[in-house]
Amino acid sequence: MGRSLHTVALVLAGCSAGEDAAPAEGAGGASVSWPAVDTAVDCPVADFTAGGTYALQTGQIYDVEGGQELRLDLYVPDAPGPHPGVVMVHGGGFTSGSPAYMERAARHYASAGFVVLNVEYRRVPAVGLDDLVRDVVCSIRWGLSEADVLGLAPGCVGTMGESAGGYLASMASLAGTDPAFSHGCDAGADVDVLVRWSVPYYGISDLPLFEASGQLGTLMPGLAELADMSVEALSPTAYAGRDPGVGFFLPHGTIDTVVPMSQSEVLHAALTRAGHPAELRLLDGVPHGFVAGGGFDGAANQSIQPDIEAFIQEMNAAR
Repeated sequence: MGRSLHTVALVLAGCSAGEDAAPAEGAGGASVSWPAVDTAVDCPVADFTAGGTYALQTGQIYDVEGGQELRLDLYVPDAPGPHPGVVMVHGGGFTSGSPAYMERAARHYASAGFVVLNVEYRRVPAVGLDDLVRDVVCSIRWGLSEADVLGLAPGCVGTMGESAGGYLASMASLAGTDPAFSHGCDAGADVDVLVRWSVPYYGISDLPLFEASGQLGTLMPGLAELADMSVEALSPTAYAGRDPGVGFFLPHGTIDTVVPMSQSEVLHAALTRAGHPAELRLLDGVPHGFVAGGGFDGAANQSIQPDIEAFIQEMNAAR
């Protein structure tokens, strides 16, 4: 491999600090028929101009794995439900970061009437990349299992993430029903993790292509080895078409030197070929990390935020 896993972790952490058809087999090789989200159902309508109030519960436990409590920050609108939902996943190069990266976005969506799960997850190299995906999947499953308590409309949940969180949001949205990524969740064992839409900001989408691009891509085989999976099986593009009802809005800066914009381009192409509603938005002259933290209110994100909101409303409407 040429680099130790300890080196993999250090390089990824240093990076993060700077802010065609559906496969016929599962990740384990077995032929599977995949469940799909019901897009014929109308979801509750959010109001992005409402400025509604909400209750915030920090540190909600959604799972315990290997003795470690996995937690999320939970935002529940004060208005009566049911509500649409969104699971938010922070970046940090798979080794660092915190839900604070997505806090500003979480507050905005909660004010608009979404139940928001702002998720924490485990880290490499303590666990494999597949375990990080599994944690996000388990957080969604927890939210769906608590839908009645939270006032959450179960068929109306989306995902959103930035950088490493964008990758994890894509994987959870496309492969959340795959046993390779959905095993051992404490809650909702009988609940299918079905997602209506996803907004992965500048995430990795195709690990072999990312590896070939050089730079941090050279670390991908190490992460795949840690997960005991192939780079192909850890790529969101491999799962396009399993549930073509899931819509994707893909924002990416054109001068991103951490995750090249080609990663969103190739995911957009794979999703479109497989029949997903998908929009690609390339932001001229914008670097990596533009939405994290206060960047949510920055010029780059605000230039596309109305379009993201319109896309979400469209995806939540019956199709």
